[in-house]
Amino acid sequence: MLKISRDQMQTLARDLERRRRDQSTSEIVSQLCKQAPELMRRYTDEQHRRYVGEVLDACNRLGLTDPEQVLNWSYVRFLTGMEFYNMEEFRDILEHPLLHPDAKGRHIVLAFFAVQRMRQGSRP
Repeated sequence: MLKISRDQMQTLARDLERRRRDQSTSEIVSQLCKQAPELMRRYTDEQHRRYVGEVLDACNRLGLTDPEQVLNWSYVRFLTGMEFYNMEEFRDILEHPLLHPDAKGRHIVLAFFAVQRMRQGSRP
């Protein structure tokens, strides 16, 4: 009978997680390149993968799992160039004890787009 050691199982689990992350990163980058080609052309392929990786890490840390919000967070990351998920200004939302992680994600995205609209509306 075939036996798999604990170390082999851990190695397999890490490899599967790495593959899942690589696939998620590629899918998000592809989607953003289709939906916002001008924005994405400002960045190199290496930056695409690094920024999306940062977003995935932040989402994982916060428990955010909604694919639409992960995509939106990635878009906001490229559009602003800011690591908003690490910023003090968003800590009240991101650490709110009564909000579900996906609700936190939606709040951040909605706040960003509301500010964008306000700025556009105030232009002469």
